[in-house]
Amino acid sequence: PRESHGQFILLEQSPRGSQLCRCNCHFSSPAQFMRRQQVLLLYRRILQAIRQVPNDSDRQYLKDWAREEFKRNKSATEEDTIRMMITQGNMQLKELEKTLALAKS
Repeated sequence: PRESHGQFILLEQSPRGSQLCRCNCHFSSPAQFMRRQQVLLLYRRILQAIRQVPNDSDRQYLKDWAREEFKRNKSATEEDTIRMMITQGNMQLKELEKTLALAKS
């Protein structure tokens, strides 16, 4: 089953002392929960941009690339590293959006 995280989910204290969201994921802090939300939003935005790529093979390549990158970095726990990856992801998204805008003009 696919996990679903809404943007505004109230956190509850679990018996182990960490935070829980509705799907019973554990977060050690509200900041960690918010960081996860940022990553998920970035992933969705990247996939939305990729859907606009006109060439089928390019679109599939980019979709596979995005999935692999996010999957490869899924286990990252270092806060600074995660922030850096989010920043890099946002820069790559902006570049893709610029390229798509140029292609349309």
